[in-house]
Amino acid sequence: MATISSPPKPFDPKSPYIQNKHFFRGLIYYLAQLPTVLIAQKQADFVFVTSIPDRKIFSGTKSLVIQGGVYVPSVNTLKQLKPVSDRKYDALYIGRLHSQKGVLEMIDIWRKVVDVLPHAILSIIGDGELMDEMIAKIKQNNLSKNILLPVL
Repeated sequence: MATISSPPKPFDPKSPYIQNKHFFRGLIYYLAQLPTVLIAQKQADFVFVTSIPDRKIFSGTKSLVIQGGVYVPSVNTLKQLKPVSDRKYDALYIGRLHSQKGVLEMIDIWRKVVDVLPHAILSIIGDGELMDEMIAKIKQNNLSKNILLPVL
């Protein structure tokens, strides 16, 4: 499963990057996120998106809109997931490593998951101002084998 919000399209007149006169930053941000969207389209069983328009990006993938809440899947949905033995990781975060996203709290939550499921693996794909602090917190909580970060 992956949670993704689509990057603002750089040529959209409503793009915050055009409105704030940072077009090139928006273009780079948009292009940098395209590979993660393609990976999620090909690899994820389900993709949780943050808005209804984002479902269009994942039309060939099972997607579900989660707007500011936590979704607990029904038993029928869980039956459609890949068997645990076939998964590379148990959860995936794709996004900006920023305090708005709660990424440091995610480490605390994953610590609790690992206390119950010692072999659970979380993969984090992203970058941002909290990367160094996140790495330190992962090491501090002895989660280096349970949280995968891409090697950049």
